Amino acid sequence: MPNELTDWQVGIGQKHNDLKTSANGLAAQINIGEGNLDAAAERLKTQPDNNNFNRTVTANLLAALSERALASKNFDLARAKIAEACNRATSTLR
Repeated sequence: MPNELTDWQVGIGQKHNDLKTSANGLAAQINIGEGNLDAAAERLKTQPDNNNFNRTVTANLLAALSERALASKNFDLARAKIAEACNRATSTLR
């Protein structure tokens, strides 16, 4: 079901160019929720960074990457990812 949902989201973005950025961001958020962090990162790589929703999704991805680094006891990477996530999240509040 989740793959169908992300495929549908991307399809909406392809059919309606004005929705492309938001559709890809939503598909990336679904990937994050599923634990598919690499797929989410790949989706977000091509998205503009000036979209507040995608900045929030990117912050969510970075937080998830930080959790994964913590689980593997890579504390330096975890610290770096969470710092970047906090920076992105606060910049959307300005």
